[in-house]
Amino acid sequence: ILGRDERFPNQKPKWIMELMKEAKIQHQWHLTCTLEIWKKYLFIASYGLVTAVLGKTLGEVYEEEMTRQMVLRVIQEVARIGIKEGVAITDEMISEAFEKAKAFSYETKTSFQRDYEKGGKDERVLFGGTMLRLAQLHDVEIPTIDKLYQLL
Repeated sequence: ILGRDERFPNQKPKWIMELMKEAKIQHQWHLTCTLEIWKKYLFIASYGLVTAVLGKTLGEVYEEEMTRQMVLRVIQEVARIGIKEGVAITDEMISEAFEKAKAFSYETKTSFQRDYEKGGKDERVLFGGTMLRLAQLHDVEIPTIDKLYQLL
């Protein structure tokens, strides 16, 4: 995801766009990349935390009502923090993040889950620790994320 340069708020940096194209790197241009980053974060953090803790694939998580609801609570908690951060997260974005798991094959594991299972470096601080820090900063309760982070 590429975002705007504050010095040139309405211009796409042509040289970067051309470089990405020549290198055959998939990219998207967004005038405001913060929203796009948070939209992605809604999906990645929620499913990543849940699949890592439970050791279940995206398909397994999505097929069970209890785990689907857990994911939805995490998405909603992330959204509340994003909104406090000034990001215009909508109910539609929350629904899209929740439903996105259906686009993957049943046996897909999140990258966080794979890293966690290997026992090496993983994204727990990014997905859990950062949310806990921001929740404290904004005085937002995130009990589901807190519990998942403790379990990690």
